[in-house]
Amino acid sequence: FGGDRREAGGGGGGDDADASEARYVLDFVVERKSVDDLIESIKSQRYGMQKHLLKRSGYSRVMYLIEGDIDAHNNAQYARNACVHLQLNDGFTLLRTAGINDTLRTYKNLSKYVEELYSQFVGPAPPGSECVTMGALKSLLQSERTLTVQDMFKLQLQHIPGIGKQAAEAVVQTFPTPMRFW
Repeated sequence: FGGDRREAGGGGGGDDADASEARYVLDFVVERKSVDDLIESIKSQRYGMQKHLLKRSGYSRVMYLIEGDIDAHNNAQYARNACVHLQLNDGFTLLRTAGINDTLRTYKNLSKYVEELYSQFVGPAPPGSECVTMGALKSLLQSERTLTVQDMFKLQLQHIPGIGKQAAEAVVQTFPTPMRFW
């Protein structure tokens, strides 16, 4: 979010691999969803995978921006439950906006905040910095995309109300794939 931070002398020319290692990803990410998209992603299981990837991304400041009036939606309870889980279970910051104009104002304010926060940093990241290099982030996300069918089945099971991590693990040990389950 808000761009990237380059090491002194880094990111200028050379191949993409070199540039990826010389650039740091800032510690913010905002996942924007309209109320309709939030509800559809919950129903289609995309929501769980997206949250999983965001948790594994290395970002410590993950925000979900929900755009629109939840209460006006026919399936408002899905969205309300998701908002509670995002904050309490997942530890994400929840931002709510009324519509696209409000979302654009929110992005503008967040961009200014992040720019001010990181404007003092120039050169290599200090020891212990939480900034992840672009290359490390790409590697992490690439490895996440190689989940096995068993891993995906376990994640899907955990999104069924009443089935937690341990129950899903027990099911997958007996039935490693959805086809074996049937």
